[in-house]
Amino acid sequence: VVKTNKSFSDNLVGSASKFIQATEKFSNASAKVSSFTQRQQQEPKSIIEKYFQAWNNRDLETALDCFTDDATYQTEDPVFVDTFRGKDSLKEHLLKNAATLPSSCQIILDDLAIDESNGTFGVRWHLEVDGVGIPNLKGCSMYTKDKSSGLLKSGYDVTESPVKVPEFVQDVFAPLTKLLF
Repeated sequence: VVKTNKSFSDNLVGSASKFIQATEKFSNASAKVSSFTQRQQQEPKSIIEKYFQAWNNRDLETALDCFTDDATYQTEDPVFVDTFRGKDSLKEHLLKNAATLPSSCQIILDDLAIDESNGTFGVRWHLEVDGVGIPNLKGCSMYTKDKSSGLLKSGYDVTESPVKVPEFVQDVFAPLTKLLF
């Protein structure tokens, strides 16, 4: 597994952002509407759904309002590898994400597990652009909620690796893995 450093991630994000902005100017594709996009017009039932709805609407102030002032958000994905502490840091992350992804990109919640008694949320999600799923852009996220305020106090994202190791490589490394572990 290759983990990028922050400098590489920033350069990749900047390049992707320029590419996306250029392609959006020439795109005349009609948008398909996913079931989640249709549900977005409904009132969110939980703080986590409110957060994702705000993000998908690019209402970053409402998205940030879902978090405590001292929230911690950690990302483990091929592009955004970092830990963000506090709303200012989280705001920078959300702004960079919004600038990188096309405006038609939506986070689609495939599964949502809510444990109100412990204040925890688990989310399995994927990205869609114009209603079409993007290959290898799926993930799982875990969140905790501050019980007194009802706001999110931590988030942890893990995104699927866009590079898959071929089976023959797995076969080569299997004996080594057994020796190491």
